[in-house]
Amino acid sequence: GETVRKQHKYEEAARYYEESLPIFREIDNRMGVSIGLLNLGHVHTAMGEDKTAWEYVCEALEVSSAIGAVAIMLEGVVGAALLQARTARYERAAEWLGLVQAHPIFNQEIGQNAGPILATLRRALPAGELETALARGAALELETVVAEILGDTAK
Repeated sequence: GETVRKQHKYEEAARYYEESLPIFREIDNRMGVSIGLLNLGHVHTAMGEDKTAWEYVCEALEVSSAIGAVAIMLEGVVGAALLQARTARYERAAEWLGLVQAHPIFNQEIGQNAGPILATLRRALPAGELETALARGAALELETVVAEILGDTAK
């Protein structure tokens, strides 16, 4: 799935990810399930299917949170932030990215995924507001934000 996703063949990538989920579930590989769900969220985001993407991101966050897969949780928060930015919830997206950037396991890969969203936020928010929102987010706890995302019905 990953190879074709990088080639922007999103429908084909989604098919591969969807085919892998039952296998991961059957062998009780919850890490594989959470990664597959998150990848489906990314693919549906890329296809502009934001409601479906949100559902996959939330399910990925549920599974990754249950197993303590912090890196996947952070990636899920980045995915949720992108979807928030698409619906003009810029400050919320910035807060969530502030949390991700301040997290101790933040790394280059996560940063690459967050970069384009930050660029969007820089265009959408005055500099002072963006920096303030990022700072507020840096003070948040990952589990609190995940619970907020999972409890968010407004999407």
